[in-house]
Amino acid sequence: MFEAKTHLSALVERALAGEEIVLTRHGEPVARIVPYAPPTPAPRVFGAFAHLLPEGADLGRVKDPLPKAELRLWQAQAEALDAGGAVAGAPSGMAPVGEPPVGGAPIGEALVG
Repeated sequence: MFEAKTHLSALVERALAGEEIVLTRHGEPVARIVPYAPPTPAPRVFGAFAHLLPEGADLGRVKDPLPKAELRLWQAQAEALDAGGAVAGAPSGMAPVGEPPVGGAPIGEALVG
């Protein structure tokens, strides 16, 4: 191991040239130096979570654009949140982002004893 410490740069160069360097301690292999190879991402599989959907779920709807009325509802809710207001249909007690819930302490204060 001492020799590996003193010659690490040269060992790395040898590994980059294709040689596999095996480090030993008391004659037993303990580690190896090899060139770095970035991991290859696993291929994405369409429908990998299909088993979590209710039986007979229609995935074709995912490709369809939102109906105009539903799109307007989403846009109105986003604008209300951006303006710091409440969202229509949200459970009571929900507060705009960054504010404590109705009747509650600001986040973090409840954790301090």
